[in-house]
Amino acid sequence: MSILAFLSSMLITVTDHSHCGVRCTDPEQAIFRERESSGVYQRFAPPLLGVQTIYVQAHVIQYSNGSDLGGITDQQVELCIETYLNQGFDGYGFSFELLPDIKRIFNSDWVDLESPGDVSELIAEYPQTRWAVNVYFTPEPPISGGQSTAGYASYSTSPIRLVAIHNAFAIAGVQIPGGSDGPGSQVEVITHEFGHYFDLRHTHEIEEWGQECVDGTQCGATGDRCCDTPADPNLGQTPMIYPMCTVSPHPSWPEPCGVGDWQPDPTNFMSYAGMTGDSRCVDSFTPNQQQRMYNSLVSFQRELTDLEVAGCCFTDGSCQPLGRVSCGLSGGVYQGSDTPCQPELCSRGPCCLDNGFCFPQVSQDACDSQGGLFIGPGNICPPLPCDSSDPGTCCFLNGDCNANLPLDCAASGGSWIGFGQDCSDVPCEGLDIACCFPTQCLEITAESCLASGGSLEAIGGCTDSVCDPKACCLTGGVCVDLLRSICVASGGSSESDAACDATQCQAPSCPGDVDGDGQVAFGDLLATLSVWGPCVDCPEDFDGDDAVTFDDLIGLLSVWGDC
Repeated sequence: MSILAFLSSMLITVTDHSHCGVRCTDPEQAIFRERESSGVYQRFAPPLLGVQTIYVQAHVIQYSNGSDLGGITDQQVELCIETYLNQGFDGYGFSFELLPDIKRIFNSDWVDLESPGDVSELIAEYPQTRWAVNVYFTPEPPISGGQSTAGYASYSTSPIRLVAIHNAFAIAGVQIPGGSDGPGSQVEVITHEFGHYFDLRHTHEIEEWGQECVDGTQCGATGDRCCDTPADPNLGQTPMIYPMCTVSPHPSWPEPCGVGDWQPDPTNFMSYAGMTGDSRCVDSFTPNQQQRMYNSLVSFQRELTDLEVAGCCFTDGSCQPLGRVSCGLSGGVYQGSDTPCQPELCSRGPCCLDNGFCFPQVSQDACDSQGGLFIGPGNICPPLPCDSSDPGTCCFLNGDCNANLPLDCAASGGSWIGFGQDCSDVPCEGLDIACCFPTQCLEITAESCLASGGSLEAIGGCTDSVCDPKACCLTGGVCVDLLRSICVASGGSSESDAACDATQCQAPSCPGDVDGDGQVAFGDLLATLSVWGPCVDCPEDFDGDDAVTFDDLIGLLSVWGDC
């Protein structure tokens, strides 16, 4: 069989089973109804200040043996996102930029990325980029609702966000046998799925109110809820060819209200009408659809924008006010909406418990109180945060390098470099050393510093304040101004770069104690269940993924009892 015949037979099969596998669960439907009744999607959408750039993180899933069967190259991924997707959204206020680190996942278990079964396990092992749209390219048709599809996407109502697309459609789009080749055949599928990502529905959706009438009756309650898209009977279930990109009335689908003949728009990205004919027809969104996508972005997907500036922490303990995207691009950790840069902000970091659960941002005292492993400020929970098989790299002031867990590294007076590093690759002896004296800081060797009576204070060289005593929080919340090296040697914790008069040392707190009663108990469980689902910057969101899910319940139960 020729490759053309093979692709043709595959595309016919997908068309018969609905090329798009988007599903909306009952809880998601309830959220949509509440939003739509409040008019949030119909609000006036002011023009964007220029084109809004949305970043895309590509994940290419391959077979465990690295087989190229059904594979896709980096160049083809770039073409799909930077050319086809941008061509589809051209003129609608969105531009998409592919992040350079295309991630490849060699695991045959997920080559068809069944939704939702495989997705949560995949993301747990291969974390997403939270400030970008995560797109998964699969060598086999992704499965949704038990059916093979060309692709699917999540709505903003879903706690797990992604776009999945079969490699064949990312490269060739939807092109039926005998259809004309053209740019629409590549643009249509990826653009269609991104439309769903920004909360566009199929134009043929049916709710309990029934099917949308041709005269526009129920246009705001069923169909795609956009009244400037014609009523649609879902022509994708029966392949038809429409000459000149028009749809002729067809008696096979009786119009439910008896007021006219169906006239679906074969040019609309969210209709199946043009996908079963000449795919060059599919090239447009309507103004109401554009308005809905914009409102979805600014109301429910602000993590993809820099609309909210907050504290962004870096591994050196510094903080800058940045938007979430700019923070991510700079390698920082975004601290959440309405969180300004404060002296103690960037002293928090991930905390690993013995059961493998990771709290994303807590103080070292809070982590220690639970017997956890404090990874260090300015870091995020890695894929296997509590896996001691990769303890990370620790550099010492004398130039020595050891494989050490973050907490052990700090207790030994070292500077933890990070996971995934190897001492053979880290030239610790070449790092600058700050040697502190009562009136000055010198960058000299460790031996000369100790011989001269100085204090080995930091890796990284002299800065304006490296030799200034800073707030050191001792047991029970007592604060004393000490050099960092003396603080660590005294069993204290350097909470900030400020002195004690500008720092408040708190007694150990308790992750999971949502209601603040000093214990993790039934009240905290009820509070967590009451906000189940998407939840940005919620105290009940223990793993920091902007959703309260089963993983957060596990985290809460793992610290059950008195603090």
